[in-house]
Amino acid sequence: MASKREEPSLQSVVWMEKQVKKKRAKRTIPKSHRQQPQAKSLSLKDPEYEDQWHLTRIFAPDAWARGATGKYVQIAVVDDGMDWQNNDLLPNFNSQGSYDVVDGNSDPEPDSSDAHGTAVSGVVGGASNDFCGVGVAPEVKMGAVRILGDTELGDEEEGEALRYRYDLNYVFSNSWGPVDDGQTIEGPGRLTQLLMKNAVEHGRQGRGSVYVWAGGNGGEKGDNVNYDGFANSIFTIAVCAINDEDKRPSYSEYGACLICCAPSSSGTSGHKQIITTSLVTGDGCFAEFGGTSAAAPMVAGVVALMLDVRPSLTWRDVQGILVESSDIVDPHDDGWMTNDAGLLYNHAYGYGIVNANRAVETAISWDLYSPQIKMSTEVFDTSDRLIYPAVVLEDFYRFQVGEDIILEQIQIVFNCTATIRGDVVTSLISPTGMVSRLSEKHADGNPDYAWTFSSTAHWGGSSKGVWELQVRNAGSHTVALNSYQVFFYGRKEEEEGEERQRRGRERH
Repeated sequence: MASKREEPSLQSVVWMEKQVKKKRAKRTIPKSHRQQPQAKSLSLKDPEYEDQWHLTRIFAPDAWARGATGKYVQIAVVDDGMDWQNNDLLPNFNSQGSYDVVDGNSDPEPDSSDAHGTAVSGVVGGASNDFCGVGVAPEVKMGAVRILGDTELGDEEEGEALRYRYDLNYVFSNSWGPVDDGQTIEGPGRLTQLLMKNAVEHGRQGRGSVYVWAGGNGGEKGDNVNYDGFANSIFTIAVCAINDEDKRPSYSEYGACLICCAPSSSGTSGHKQIITTSLVTGDGCFAEFGGTSAAAPMVAGVVALMLDVRPSLTWRDVQGILVESSDIVDPHDDGWMTNDAGLLYNHAYGYGIVNANRAVETAISWDLYSPQIKMSTEVFDTSDRLIYPAVVLEDFYRFQVGEDIILEQIQIVFNCTATIRGDVVTSLISPTGMVSRLSEKHADGNPDYAWTFSSTAHWGGSSKGVWELQVRNAGSHTVALNSYQVFFYGRKEEEEGEERQRRGRERH
């Protein structure tokens, strides 16, 4: 006699929602263990190495000379696949930690027209051999998670890709995201957010998976890294681009959530681009790679060098080292501001250009962060306040924080009703006047904000004091700010304030 199968009780369901497919775009430009590494000399025979200007610009050869090559680290390139049989990638490819989410099998080989992930992989870990060039981490192990194809993506697929084999894949390099059109504000769905949180808590034997993300190529359209919920996640290292003249290319997006930049293309003719592995020329090279798609894997490679010499670093330590070891770039740009910890920050460049050698050196002697502290304000209900055109509201949005922690990241959960959300200009101002520009005036004609902004600009400073959320209506329609809440992430005091500021000044 067959037993009756009872329907599961809805009381056992924590949450459910309909899966909605969304368009994702590649971000390339059309057309407590300490280990002192042993010095190492790579015998570089790669025919294009001498023209890979970006490697010397980020001091990668100096890091290699310290013995940091990524040998004991594995990176997952999450993209449109990897031509892993290419001789420039095969020596470093590891099928364990690789998966094709699109087709549901273990072979991440791309379609013939999908060359993006292969180029990204070459930037990360092209092998030191007789083919093409070399990657930032020339001995790193690489997995590939194929997620981009002809189909749109759902929350389930994105979540699966971003935590795939996090026991093996220590770093996830991502050069994709929502469309960079200045009209799109999207991020990970609830499931993906939960899985990323799980990965930073449990991945890499509890030290946390490290996510590196391309900041986006929508600069010319007024797009901002903070409109991308993947890149502005507190779990993510958001990366901008600089060109061969140490300037921001026009495509590279501004953002208060940026951590650092890396070299890439200029977006205009007459400038150097990035030489990397090619899908379409056999074992040859692709000499025209660019966008923040090229910048992000350089930083991912640097992270591999850091973890190679100091595997005990947590995901937060990795972020902190990049903050403190990056170099100031374009010093005459008027966007540089000194934050409360004495660190220079710029919405165009984050904390500057990544310096592989200094990052490795800093990693070796780094004092590990104490456990993360999270605190928040109340939810401020401001639904009775209207913001009229050309009016800045200040006093009403001031709030006091009594607890003193060393800040790392800040999130601002922001809800407002607007006919045109591109007219809403929002900033967070610290007790000492340090400004994080969260949203800018731009040509986004869509209505309303129900969004979480973030900022890394206050890293190392104090949470204590009176903060201000400043909102300006730069359009001709009335705006209503419905509510906001601010979350502060950081740690308890570990060293005197003067010592924190000294560490910041050493970068300049």
